[in-house]
Amino acid sequence: MKTTVKKMICLILALAVVIACFAACRDENGFNDKVEVTGMGLHVSENGWITLNGKPFYGFGFVFKDAFKMRLSDPSTDLEPYFAKLKEGGIPFVRIMLGFDTVEMVRKYTDERDAFFSAMDYVVETAKKYEIGIVANLFWDMECVATANWDNLDNMMTQDDSNAYKFCVKYIDDVVARYKDAPSVWAWEITNEANLWCEVKKIPKEYTDGSIYNTNFTTEKLKQFYTYASEEIRKADPYRMITNGDSSPRFFSKALREDYNSAPWDTYEDIVETFSIYTSGSIDCQSIHTPYISYLEKYTKAARELKKGLYVGAFSGSLYTNLDESKTPENDVYEANERDSFNAYVDAYLEYGIQMAAVRNFASYAVDPEDDASVEVGTASGVFRNTYVWDRIVSENAKLVTDGKNNASEYWGSVRS
Repeated sequence: MKTTVKKMICLILALAVVIACFAACRDENGFNDKVEVTGMGLHVSENGWITLNGKPFYGFGFVFKDAFKMRLSDPSTDLEPYFAKLKEGGIPFVRIMLGFDTVEMVRKYTDERDAFFSAMDYVVETAKKYEIGIVANLFWDMECVATANWDNLDNMMTQDDSNAYKFCVKYIDDVVARYKDAPSVWAWEITNEANLWCEVKKIPKEYTDGSIYNTNFTTEKLKQFYTYASEEIRKADPYRMITNGDSSPRFFSKALREDYNSAPWDTYEDIVETFSIYTSGSIDCQSIHTPYISYLEKYTKAARELKKGLYVGAFSGSLYTNLDESKTPENDVYEANERDSFNAYVDAYLEYGIQMAAVRNFASYAVDPEDDASVEVGTASGVFRNTYVWDRIVSENAKLVTDGKNNASEYWGSVRS
């Protein structure tokens, strides 16, 4: 009898240990995926969790789009003060264009490869020095790539014997292979807001800025591009997160792509279908930009249903064009509204468990002094602008570290050793 009781006690204790271990490997949102760390940077787990070093990662970063462009334009440009400031603020990642937004940049790659990659190497190594991760965008502006190759977007998307298509494959192979083992490259991003170019000819004027990029550009063509581009990336890098770089879908995306109509607006099921198209091929993370807060629940649920990661690749408050730094949220009602809307976005991302979100923009003053979204903290000519944004992001990242959700320091420790 005593032996039986002892066995039961041992069994109960063993079961308790198993339950405790099972609970320990789950985070508060239910993460329970087994992740084998076989590469550098971010990885999307089997059920759509963005992980770093095998654990769910949460953090706020910045869009530092032109870091590479600044160095490429002028090889004497010192980016260390920028990265040092990011390090000082505990900013874990930045989103950088490691590709093109002008024909001239494409020409640099084709005609001056040594200078092109010298500038890119500098950015990647500087980020490593200051332990900042990079979401590396490869084709920020697709149209300039097609134009530089004496081609058009249709061919670039769909024709594997076209100049632009072959160019994209070669560029992916060059860049991904070059930085596959770079610890500062955290994720690959294909383009920027290309989903907003689709079926643009039929979009009502109130939903566009009037720009018509390519009247024949369609969602189906974009899907083909995403498929071959992501699969080419995945061949060279089996591990890292691949995201599309999309903006939030138009509210009537299904009606637009199927009937060239602006009604009806998308249901939840339509959003799932749209995300499934945008995450074709080997894309494992859906990007959204400045999503309406009222849609966040649907977006997070849809991504989870598809077992894809979800990250906000760019956001800001409701912008108020004001380059007069004497006006602040404390003395100007419009600045106060901008601050309040920004804080509302941050609050919503935290509430809905958005793992990563990047503020636009960090230190773009050096390229565009009139960018009213730029967060300036003294790195460019001693200019300070939108500092309340910096303060909030620094504060939230510090809380995520304290709460054990931001394990960037653990990651950098592991790659240093």
